[in-house]
Parts: sequence; structure tokens; C-alpha cells
Amino acid sequence: MKNTFFLFVVFLILFNSCSSDDTKDRIIGNWQVIEIYSNGEKAEQLGCSEYTYLIINYDFTTTGDFKNYETTPEICNSTGFELNKWRKAGNQYELIDGVEDVVEYTAFFQGENLVIENLSKTIKWFYIPY
Repeated sequence: MKNTFFLFVVFLILFNSCSSDDTKDRIIGNWQVIEIYSNGEKAEQLGCSEYTYLIINYDFTTTGDFKNYETTPEICNSTGFELNKWRKAGNQYELIDGVEDVVEYTAFFQGENLVIENLSKTIKWFYIPY
């Protein structure tokens, strides 16, 4: 009886570890900007980024949305949310223009923060989960 119970417990542990969702990449989810750097200098204001969030989807697309459309300043309401693509590239990610199929940004994690920077490395956005 003890052997049967022991085998049952081992089976449950193995089954549980095998059934975990290993396909979910940590980049997938909703992200909000907390800091922006331009040419190495921290920006004093987040601009329209403070009213929006980034959505990174399972299907390797990215888009965005307004946190609250009603409280977003009118100048920011014209902010377009393009449907772009993303892919994993080694220890980082590449964000790709959905039309031209050109890599525009790289992304990586710094601690729990998602960091996205343009290829010229002049602008860097720091995100936290939203």
C-alpha cells in the first residue's frame, strides 16, 4: 500500500511539472511606461506614453490602448496603435514593423522591467506590468 501511495505521489509530481505552461514567454502581457531616456538623459515627462499601455500578444503581435480614453488629453488621442510583430532573438527580443518587416526596436529585461530601445539606442523606454 505504501508503494502504491508513493508511486501515485511521484506520478502527480511528474504530471504537474510536465503540464505547466512553458510556452508563455515573460514578455507577453500588458506594459506601462514608467521612465523614458533620450540620449542617456531621463525625460522629465512621459508625454502621451503616460496615458497608454503596450500590449504584447501570444500571436507575436504588439499593439496598444489608452488607459482611460476620457481622461487622455486630446493631443494624445491621435496616437496611433500600429500592429507590429515581435520575435525572440537570443536573450532579447526584436520588435518588427508589421508592414515593412524591418526590426525597429530591441527589447530585454532589466530585473522585472521590460526595456525597449530603438536601434540607434538614443531612446529607451522602461515598462512595468500593467
